Amino acid sequence: MFDVGGGELMLIILAVLLLFGPKKIPEVAQMLGKGMRKFREAQDEFTQHIRDISTQVETEVNSVSQEVSSVTTSTTQTISAIEEQFNSNIPPQLPEQHTESALDYSTTTDSMDGIVADDTSTISEVSPQQVIPRSAEGNVSR
Repeated sequence: MFDVGGGELMLIILAVLLLFGPKKIPEVAQMLGKGMRKFREAQDEFTQHIRDISTQVETEVNSVSQEVSSVTTSTTQTISAIEEQFNSNIPPQLPEQHTESALDYSTTTDSMDGIVADDTSTISEVSPQQVIPRSAEGNVSR
């Protein structure tokens, strides 16, 4: 790993012995061992945390993928059914929806280009002579 030869290793050991003395070398080695052990524990904890995140992301991706696949299948089936109805000249059967027409609302007598809503909430055609004119204030004049 470091490409240290035998002579170089002996020189390093001699320098450590002279620097710390024979009594301090076991304490220094013990401190180095504890430091390396804590470093490895932190490294393992970090690696496990990354694996947990990776698993969560993979689970979410699989869930979204299944949902997209389900929607795609449903959409394809709907499109196929509509194409079959179109190709067989049968009017498509759309689901019934209750929609209110703008003409269904109860209104007062109001004119708009020859069409008047009467009091029974129906629209009837009238001639322009039958349209009730409005005054400048917006009130109906009779």
